[in-house]
Amino acid sequence: MEITPPLSVPYLGFSPRHSFFTGIHDPLHARVLHLTGPEGEFVLVNADLIGLADTLLGEGRQFASELREAVGRASGIPAAAILLASSHIHSTPDTLDFRPLREAQGAVGWLEDLKDKIVSAVGAARRNGFEARLRAGAAVFSGFSKNRRGEPCLDEEVTLLVFESFDRVHKVLLANYACHPVIVQVQELVSADYVGAMQRTVERELEGCDACLFLQGACGDINPLVDDSRDFRDVDAFGAALAGSILDLERILAESGTAEPVLARAASETIHLPSRALPDARESEKTDP
Repeated sequence: MEITPPLSVPYLGFSPRHSFFTGIHDPLHARVLHLTGPEGEFVLVNADLIGLADTLLGEGRQFASELREAVGRASGIPAAAILLASSHIHSTPDTLDFRPLREAQGAVGWLEDLKDKIVSAVGAARRNGFEARLRAGAAVFSGFSKNRRGEPCLDEEVTLLVFESFDRVHKVLLANYACHPVIVQVQELVSADYVGAMQRTVERELEGCDACLFLQGACGDINPLVDDSRDFRDVDAFGAALAGSILDLERILAESGTAEPVLARAASETIHLPSRALPDARESEKTDP
């Protein structure tokens, strides 16, 4: 389901934090994985966004909670079994609400439309389901990311779940990898960065692939080697390489003959974490730009 914003919706810049898009390089999408098992129904919504803050619609509103409730009303799925995941893509609207997104022209309308589109996408996923088995595996995807602080912590593993129909006609992939999608951040074109490039390649090249969802890993200090190049050729190269790793892993899993039944459970807890204290002026001057 396409969720591309109008150009009047700002993205998250450096300083000032809000700038406005002037065009669309590639559209944004929301993809849905719907699972049904002995313990009920479960939904994972994967959106090409930087995040989904509850505060987007202002005081007295809770956007993410309202979105889950809307999906639940339309589907009967409990809110605790509805997972909303964004790929943390920086060349998308400021849905982290660093500054009040709702004040931008057309933003509230787009957010309400986003809610409706996700509800519709969940409905479509439920209607188009198939009996599936699960294949799972992991591989190392090295040489494309770095720890931006120069520390040794670096997760280069790609984890892949393949939900495959018994006749092998349909497949839905769920890939997990940790790396900030910031190759083309802070530029004026809407883009899903390397995540979108990877998904388009996998969905095009893998026969029977209905959708490839992406779960962002713990990417806190992990950036692409090319970092903030703002060059879409780097986006395509990174996306193609990651897609190649995922396709290779899918082929290995398909040839292994090992498959498992699809079993799912859901658990949900809301945790409020306190913000760190802001540094004083002297400490701020010492901070890297």
